[in-house]
Amino acid sequence: MTDLNIITLVGRLTKDPIIRGQAGSVLLLSVATNKSKKNSNGEWEDTVSFFNITVFGKWNIEVCQAMNKGDKVMISGELEQQSYEKNGEKKMTIGIIARVVEKIDVYKRPTSKPMARESFDDFSDAPF
Repeated sequence: MTDLNIITLVGRLTKDPIIRGQAGSVLLLSVATNKSKKNSNGEWEDTVSFFNITVFGKWNIEVCQAMNKGDKVMISGELEQQSYEKNGEKKMTIGIIARVVEKIDVYKRPTSKPMARESFDDFSDAPF
């Protein structure tokens, strides 16, 4: 059986996208996701997780350039272990390589009162 490495996140950008690489060929995103759970006292508490995402590909980069800090996004991709050295010590992190990046438009409820509902009981002028 083949191994499977897929991750999908929905969260908010914690900062504006950062363009790197030759001719802007790499884009870096930082996404935060929220989770609510009950603590030992039975009270709800929120926890936040932060993820570093690397985006390749002209189409995805063009889409991401229209995004800003605070935008809600959906990221689908794969996990990748990354290593680096800091002060002579080898460090390991898990990053996300994005394959699909989409901005999610959040519906905002109108602040005005809803229109009065018309009566739909009269079907006398219906064509059937």
